[in-house]
This record gives sequence, C-alpha cells and structure tokens, in this order.
Amino acid sequence: MVVISSAMISFGAQGSGVYVEGEVNRGVRSGDTMHAGLILLSVADYEYCVKTAVSVGYEQSFSKIISIRGGVGYRYASLDAHGAIIQPNGIEQPVVSKEIDRHWLTIPVDFKVTLPIKHSGLYVAAGPKFSFLLSSTYKDSIAGTSLNVTETTPRFNLS
Repeated sequence: MVVISSAMISFGAQGSGVYVEGEVNRGVRSGDTMHAGLILLSVADYEYCVKTAVSVGYEQSFSKIISIRGGVGYRYASLDAHGAIIQPNGIEQPVVSKEIDRHWLTIPVDFKVTLPIKHSGLYVAAGPKFSFLLSSTYKDSIAGTSLNVTETTPRFNLS
C-alpha cells in the first residue's frame, strides 16, 4: 500500500518579483505480512520523503509566458524503517527501528513557462537544483545508537 500526501504553497506575483514556496509531505510505504510456521513476520514499514521544504527567490519575466527563477532554500528529508516479529500470543518483538535524517541547503534555477488564464496562470517550471548537505544523522532505537554520518554521506547533489 502506498499513501502519499503533499501540500505546497507558493506566493509571488505573476511576472518579475520575489517568490516564496513551502512544501509539506508525508509518504508511507507499508510492507506485507508474512507467516513462518506459527510466527507471524511483519515486514518493515518504511517511509522516505522530503518532509518539509521552503525556498525564497526571485523571478525575472521576459514575457507573459517565459521567465527564469532562482532562489535558495532548505529541505529536510527523512528515512524511517520499523518492523517487528509478531509472536503467536500477539506480542510484537521489534527487529528494525532505524531513522536517517538529512538537512540540505538548496539552490534551484528554474525555467518557467506560464499558460495565461485570466488573472493567474497554470505554469510548468523545470531546471537544475543544486543541493549541499548540512547534516545527516543515523539513529537505531533498538541498539540505542545515534551517529552523525555527515562525513560519510555525499555532500553535493545535482537534480
């Protein structure tokens, strides 16, 4: 089962000017349930998504239809994995409980094409996004460990 919900808010004037965008996501992918003899195995539930993102930038319009946008932003992404063995008596024994949190500084550069519709418009924006890792942490709740893995995580991402 896949459940994804997302909300995005964008403020900015049509044409040239400052824009602000914010995004909140929740994406969940649940594992299947398996049987091994009398023991019920619950495959790990996991979730990976960008939890929150915000960016501020400037848009320069060349016409009512074509513009270019550049900005700076912050992005928080998380991976959570949890799973348990369910005993015949119904008691869950956790076997996986891990989290990885990553914080990024982003620099998007978008080329924007707008279809003018009365006082607003439907637009498509695409272009490169440069991301620089600020921090990355790993936590295992079962083992009781928490590590800063910033140095072993790729520091730059181009998407």
